[in-house]
Amino acid sequence: MTNGLVILVLTYEGYGIKEERYLGEDIYEELRRMGRDDVELVYACATKFRDSSQKVEITKSVRNKDVYIIHPIYTDAAEHIMLAAEAGQAAKLGDASSVVLIEPYNRYFRQDRRTGREPVTARLVAELYEDAGIDHVFTLDAHTEQIQMAFNTKCSIETLPSTKLISNYIKDNYSTENVVVCSPDTGAVKRARSLANSLGLPMAIIHKRRIREGVLDEETLDVIGDVEGKTVFIRDDVTSTFTTLIHASESLKSAGAKDVYACVTHLDIDDEAKEKLMGSDIHVIGTNSVPVDLTDKEKERIDIIDIAPLLACVISMRSKGESIAKFFQTSSDNKFDS
Repeated sequence: MTNGLVILVLTYEGYGIKEERYLGEDIYEELRRMGRDDVELVYACATKFRDSSQKVEITKSVRNKDVYIIHPIYTDAAEHIMLAAEAGQAAKLGDASSVVLIEPYNRYFRQDRRTGREPVTARLVAELYEDAGIDHVFTLDAHTEQIQMAFNTKCSIETLPSTKLISNYIKDNYSTENVVVCSPDTGAVKRARSLANSLGLPMAIIHKRRIREGVLDEETLDVIGDVEGKTVFIRDDVTSTFTTLIHASESLKSAGAKDVYACVTHLDIDDEAKEKLMGSDIHVIGTNSVPVDLTDKEKERIDIIDIAPLLACVISMRSKGESIAKFFQTSSDNKFDS
C-alpha cells in the first residue's frame, strides 16, 4: 500500500439539502475503527445554479491518493450520473492515483438492453464514467448481472450482493421457524434462492398469469409452494411504489400465509409510496443504499440495514491489495468481518 486513501463525500448544501450524516462519513468512521490510520475524509461541494447547470468542487488536494467517491442518490437520475462524472474527473485532474466510484444504486443501470427503438442507457452511463477518468465502479444488487456487459476493462463494474447483510439481520432480529422465502416473480428467483439458501429455508414463487390475452391490466398471481400458516419473506432488489410487493403480499395471504415481510435492497421511495405501504399490512426490511427520511411511525414498518460496514470492509481490503472474492459469496458460513 503506497498511496494514501481518500473517502470523497459529496455534500449538497448547494442543492438545499443538508444531511446530519452522509454515508461516506459513516464509511470513514468504520475504516478508522478498523485501524486504517491512512484514511482521509475529503468533501466535494455539489452546487446547482439557476440555469440548472451544476458543479462539483473538491475542497482539498487528492494528489497521489486512491480516491473512493461515495455517491448515493440525492438528486434526479440525470443529475446523479453527471455529479458522479464531475467528481471523478475533478479527482483525476487533481492527480489522484486511482478513482473508484462507490454507487450503491443507479436508476439507469436497469436500462441495460434494447427492446425497441431506444438506447442502451446503461452503456451511455458507462462511457461517461470512463471518459471522466473513473477506473472502477462498485454498486449493490444491480437489477441484472448483464450490467457488467455495459462496462469494459478501462472502467469496470462490480455488483456486490446484499444477501448476507439481509440474512444476518433476519437471523439477529427475527425467528426463522416456520418461514418461507418467496420470489415476487420469476425474474427474482435467483435472488430469492440466494437468501433462502443463506437462511436454510424453503422457497415459494409467485407466478403472474394474464387473465385475458393482450389485456395488460388484468392478471392473477399464482403462489407456487407451501405458505399455509407460515411467515413469508419476499425478496426483491428495488421498489419505488411498493405496488408489486403489496400485490404479492395479498396473494400470499390469500394462500394462507400468516405474516409477510419484504426484503428489498433499494428503497427508492417517495411520500406517496410510504403512504401506500402504511395502508397495507406488509413489513419492509431494506438498506440505506438510497437515503430515505422516515417518521417514527414509518420506522415501525420499515427496518433499515446500514451498508457502511460492508462497504468499508470492501474498500479496506481492496486498497490493501487483498482479495474481495468473499463479498460475492452468499453461503451461510461466509462473514463480512475484516
